[in-house]
Amino acid sequence: MLNNRSAFTLIEVLFAIVILATTLVILSEQHFKSILNILKGRESIDRVFVIKKEFITNSFKFKEDSKEIKSEDEILELKMISSVESIQKKSALKDFIDDIDIIQTKGEWRSRLGSYGIKIVGFAPKSDSSEKESQKRW
Repeated sequence: MLNNRSAFTLIEVLFAIVILATTLVILSEQHFKSILNILKGRESIDRVFVIKKEFITNSFKFKEDSKEIKSEDEILELKMISSVESIQKKSALKDFIDDIDIIQTKGEWRSRLGSYGIKIVGFAPKSDSSEKESQKRW
């Protein structure tokens, strides 16, 4: 008696299950990585905002005698250092040595996902040069 039933063999079913399981593992790994990237991005946005705010605030605080301002945010576990530097004589900006300073704020933090840092750099007029220019105008 011949068996004319059309059905999958046990090996074919097992092979299909292996392919399905492999595909699910790959997709779940990619999904997990994307969730970690979203969490990292949200965490970074908060801290970058605070560092940027500190940079802008400290841009107006520097005086002739202060070269560095340190601050911390205990809630976000964030350490920030703002500093002012003169333009170096070898720089392409050497024509502006007497007019502007370089202000930078470095922020560092640690989280469950690792250690991170950012540095924001900008320019500000020197306090004495702005006074000289305002005297020239008047």
